[in-house]
Amino acid sequence: MTTPFKRSRRITLAILLALVASLISDASPPPQLKLKQLLVTGQSLSLGSRGFISDEQGEVQFKRGVSGTVLHTDPTRFGDKALAFAPNGPRAFIGPAHIAPRKVSEYVEFQALYETFDGVVLGETLSSGFAKSALAKDRSLGIKDSRYLFTISGAGGVRYAALKRGTSVFQSAINSVVAARRIASDKGWAHEVIAIHCVHGESESDTTQADYYQYLKEWATEYQQAIGEITKQPKAPYFFIDQLNSFTASTYAVALAQLQAHQEAPNIVLVGPKYQYPYYDSHHMLAEGYVKQGEYLERAVRETNQGVKWEPLRPTKIHYNGERNIEITMLVPIPPLTLDTTAVSDPGDFGFTCTDPKVSITEVSIEGSKVNLRLSSKPTEGASIQYASQTQLSESPGRMSGARGNLRDSDQRMLSSFDHKPLYNWCVAFSLPLVN
Repeated sequence: MTTPFKRSRRITLAILLALVASLISDASPPPQLKLKQLLVTGQSLSLGSRGFISDEQGEVQFKRGVSGTVLHTDPTRFGDKALAFAPNGPRAFIGPAHIAPRKVSEYVEFQALYETFDGVVLGETLSSGFAKSALAKDRSLGIKDSRYLFTISGAGGVRYAALKRGTSVFQSAINSVVAARRIASDKGWAHEVIAIHCVHGESESDTTQADYYQYLKEWATEYQQAIGEITKQPKAPYFFIDQLNSFTASTYAVALAQLQAHQEAPNIVLVGPKYQYPYYDSHHMLAEGYVKQGEYLERAVRETNQGVKWEPLRPTKIHYNGERNIEITMLVPIPPLTLDTTAVSDPGDFGFTCTDPKVSITEVSIEGSKVNLRLSSKPTEGASIQYASQTQLSESPGRMSGARGNLRDSDQRMLSSFDHKPLYNWCVAFSLPLVN
């Protein structure tokens, strides 16, 4: 016979067992932290050259606390969630290209990510923009186990030959991967390289489109192979690039090669153009450009690493009726297409031109995912339609004066941490031959 006392003891025992099970569950080890390393390489834009803020008069002062200061100088802003190698911040190697690479032993420990001014020209990099975007997205998804490591290895004013495998720039980047993996292991963290980002092209004067396309393919493969030998990660990191838009007639082929690489090489991803940013001079952006460059890159990396290669706003097909009418079909990330003359001033015909100097564009209209052009007359054989390709504007690149266009999508999923404006996807520069 079961007495009330025995039933009470059984209930008490059951409660105790449940409490013990709960305590054991609560004492389970937390998930392993994951260190996600972003490698950045290239010329001076990869290093954040002239990454400062201009005042209301457009003047830039390279002084802390004045208008020229970099944005993210507080080392506690990101805590231990966004990191760089001590003591140099995200710039692990800045050249010149001919000096010895940074050794593995010289990468000793991590520190909280923050931007530094070198006292001359180097300011804000894309790192903080990427970090803020990544951490905000992680918070929204409830991801707590990710840490980001930013490593930039570049050299200003050099061609591909001074940046490829076998150079100090390349070896410094790879040495950082070795060191990051060692330090992460000592901390009990997992480690992988989530992306390689390359910002380059200004120094490739007179390089053909075919040659630069081959450079990009080789560059991507060499980085992927070298990283894979170290990390053994199951999936090689993609090679992300930005399009050169501060081009001259002698470097315009680089911009076309970058678009070609995205279209034809499965491991290369073109994030987008850079004409929508403000520039300090004929090549270098101000801080706003670097912050937004990092934000755009983070979105492209995240979407690509989730299994779908990022696509910028770009043309996929052109239809020419043999006379005066042209229809260009666009790949639009977030419809609808828009001609925006506020964020980017109109250079004329919204950035569209015909290479036949006797032919002008009389009408530009949008219909769904198509851009329709009407020409003043039938162009000569061999002519092309170009967009954001005004090489004569090379001395003053940017959204108000350089080679540019007004075609964008309507992506409002992200607002920039710089000015809380939408990160629309602007159309890349292109050149399409007219074939009847």
